[in-house]
Amino acid sequence: MLGAGRRSKTVVEGAGNPNFDGITDLELVDSSKVNLKLGESIRISYSLEIKIDYANQSALEELQRQTFETQIVANGTDPDSGRTISDLSQDVSNVALDDLGFEEVAAQIDVDGDFDPNEPGENVPTPVLFPTAIQGNLCLDGDGDGACSESDPPLVGWFVNVLSASSAVAIDQQQGASRQKPLLGANGEPVVVATDENGYYSIPAAPAGSYRFEFASPQGVVVGKTSGTGNSLSVLTVPAFVLEPRGLIYDSLSGEPLGGVMLFLSDADGQILPEECLSVGAQQGQVTGSNENPSVLGLMPGGYEFTLVSGAAPACPRRTRVIGWSLTANRCPRTTNLR
Repeated sequence: MLGAGRRSKTVVEGAGNPNFDGITDLELVDSSKVNLKLGESIRISYSLEIKIDYANQSALEELQRQTFETQIVANGTDPDSGRTISDLSQDVSNVALDDLGFEEVAAQIDVDGDFDPNEPGENVPTPVLFPTAIQGNLCLDGDGDGACSESDPPLVGWFVNVLSASSAVAIDQQQGASRQKPLLGANGEPVVVATDENGYYSIPAAPAGSYRFEFASPQGVVVGKTSGTGNSLSVLTVPAFVLEPRGLIYDSLSGEPLGGVMLFLSDADGQILPEECLSVGAQQGQVTGSNENPSVLGLMPGGYEFTLVSGAAPACPRRTRVIGWSLTANRCPRTTNLR
């Protein structure tokens, strides 16, 4: 203790019971390593690892019919009186106890202050919330049907950023824009998954809730977005991201696609539209790719795409036109086409 209302924290090394298995040995702590003095408390935390076979539908249905809880029971004995007090795990896990003084912690755990933290309302078991699983596909729409099929080339090596849409939205004070919090993995880092050779990606487990997904090309440019909600003990199949080129710049004499052409979308008067008028800001000022220098939007050589969000801002018109010029004018043929 450090003065009235102040606490110090000490990590008790080796206090965990290495033989704990939750079945035959239920002792989380080696009691010989812990000796609390008057006014001291111990905080025990543990992780619960749950493995779920989402392919076993009957097992999932059985789990959905049940309620699961987790709880710690701590037994302490007063060496002077011999009195034993059993303290169940308390239900203030959403409170940062480390930031509170001793009296504030006691008020959280022992609401009525009678030094008996086992009364109704003071010890509520922690519910076990089973996760959801997430999966999806990315492809290049080769046949123009707007869906991913076996004939469509998969988008390999693309990245999927996962943002928690159901959490509080952070506000960027400098930019004045809102930023959703990324889903964090077990290592505390944002979850980013890559597509395999089939354009497929998956996340084995994530907290149930609503998510927003950003699809980024191998160059790291976000090309598309979508959202979905994953329920406990179910698989969220994210709507397939279909990359559909809306146009092609090519040499009308040879028919060869042209790379290195920068394109902008403008209104009927030639005023270039702000990025918020497009579903993906990187579309404005995009440069068509080639075999040697692939498009950062993941499009085929000479391909381009503009997706207008009409009414997204006052400057977003219904009628538009494409403005483009070559970044390598010496390679630009005398006759080109934009379609």
